Amino acid sequence: MIELFEDFILVEPIPEPDVTKGGIILPEIAKNAPHRATVIAVGPGKTLENGTVDPIPVKVGDVVLHNPFARIEIIIEEKKHVLLKAAELFGRIVEGGANATN
Repeated sequence: MIELFEDFILVEPIPEPDVTKGGIILPEIAKNAPHRATVIAVGPGKTLENGTVDPIPVKVGDVVLHNPFARIEIIIEEKKHVLLKAAELFGRIVEGGANATN
């Protein structure tokens, strides 16, 4: 178990395919798109100047999209994980929500 401070988030990357279902090989530029990952641990949030805590809008188990360049890779129990700041998240993937696509 890991306890994070401030607005740090620990995620486990979801492998992105190199080839589409139709057999198209993805170019390197496509690999620079936002990455998907599963949230493993979440800090309490950033402490603001007035002493209040700005909570992080994700929870353990959420699948998120994050900036592929702003990250720290670490190995925990022989698995690759990524340490991010909350500002490096683009959003959360919500299954069956109003914005979901098939």
